[in-house]
Amino acid sequence: MNRRLFVAAAVSTPFVAGCSAPLGFSPPAGGVNGMLSGMQKYMGTSADQTAASAGALFGLAQNKLSPADFAKLNTSLPGLPDLVTKGTGILGVSPSSLTSMSSVTDALSKLNVNPAQLSQMSSYIGNYLGGSGANSASSMLAGVLR
Repeated sequence: MNRRLFVAAAVSTPFVAGCSAPLGFSPPAGGVNGMLSGMQKYMGTSADQTAASAGALFGLAQNKLSPADFAKLNTSLPGLPDLVTKGTGILGVSPSSLTSMSSVTDALSKLNVNPAQLSQMSSYIGNYLGGSGANSASSMLAGVLR
C-alpha cells in the first residue's frame, strides 16, 4: 500500500526544479491517440480540451514549419494533419489563424484552457516525442512553440 501511495505522489508531482520532464512520465504507446489519452489522463482535462489543445499546438507548428519539416514531425507522430483538423474544428477556428502562441492561447480560452495548462501540455508533447525516441522532432517542435 505504501508503494502505491509513493507512486501516486510521484506521478502527481508535475516538475522538479532543474528537471525538464515531469516525474513519473512514461510515454503511452499508440501514436496520436496514445498521446492524447496519456495527456488527458496526466492533465485531468476533458477529451475536447485535450484534442483542441494538441490540435492547436500542432496547427501552429504546421503554420511555422516548412512542409518538409512538418512532414518529418508527422513521420514521428503519424496522424497530425487529422489532429489539427479535429482540434481546430472543436475550437471553431481555421488552422491558418494559428500564427502565434498568443493566437493559440486566445482560441483555447474558449474551452477554459489557461496558459499554464497549455504550457504543461506543450511540455507533455515534447516529452512524449523525446520518450518515443523522436528527439529531433521534439527539438523542432520546441523551437516553434516558444
